[in-house]
Amino acid sequence: MDKTPFSKKCEILTDFSDMYSSSDWAKDYFDFYNLGVPWALGVHRNYLTLNEKGVEYVEQSWKGLLEFFSIDPYAKFDSLDELIEFANE
Repeated sequence: MDKTPFSKKCEILTDFSDMYSSSDWAKDYFDFYNLGVPWALGVHRNYLTLNEKGVEYVEQSWKGLLEFFSIDPYAKFDSLDELIEFANE
């Protein structure tokens, strides 16, 4: 089971988007997860509440981010910095 809480996933996806959405190396990720990432941002910033399908899109974006960095999907992260540090090990 995934150990990172949903609210933390939304926070980390938001931070990743804020920092890297204009980076060429991450373009394919943002193009593919063009619903889940913005919805995670909306949840994190308290702009919206998701239904079951919306949660599913955010979860897919989270799994995609972990795959993007080749990280164990069962690891627990508290921040984007921690996730990137883990990826660099």
